[in-house]
Amino acid sequence: ALCGDILVNGNTEHDAVYVAGQDATVPFTGKLDVTPVKNQLKTIEAKFNQNNIDPKDIELTNYSSLFTATLTLPNEMDFVASPKVTLKNDNGKYKITDWKINGKTITVNMTVNATVSTFKDLKDAVEQMGNALEAEVNGAKFNASALANTNYTVYGTMNGELKAKATHKSGTSLT
Repeated sequence: ALCGDILVNGNTEHDAVYVAGQDATVPFTGKLDVTPVKNQLKTIEAKFNQNNIDPKDIELTNYSSLFTATLTLPNEMDFVASPKVTLKNDNGKYKITDWKINGKTITVNMTVNATVSTFKDLKDAVEQMGNALEAEVNGAKFNASALANTNYTVYGTMNGELKAKATHKSGTSLT
């Protein structure tokens, strides 16, 4: 499992509730700690290293990756017509493929922003990103049903899948 958090305007809200005005546009950020993914990749590479296999000699076929983040607003908030959706700490290694709003929920899909045909390509994409991947949605506003001096809760999820078949250049399957 990966740990995550929802930040409001960069604040984790662990110490205090974020206070916003009725007309404020509120930026929410889904933050995901990806250090366990980096550690898992190092463990996999260590197994290859026991056999002196160079990561660039491991071909990946049937590769696919999709990471999805959702953010669900309370009834007292709405998304603006076209919120600004950005990815942070990815060092250009990931990209947003699309996003859509369905009622109070925005869904953001992301993938690796590189051609991945060897284990080295995958290793580079994972290792060169920051330890926390962040998807920011700037474009939520309170609506007429919001009450002053009232706390509201936003919910989010993040999940993903990365698949590939690994084969050594000699033809030996490593899956």
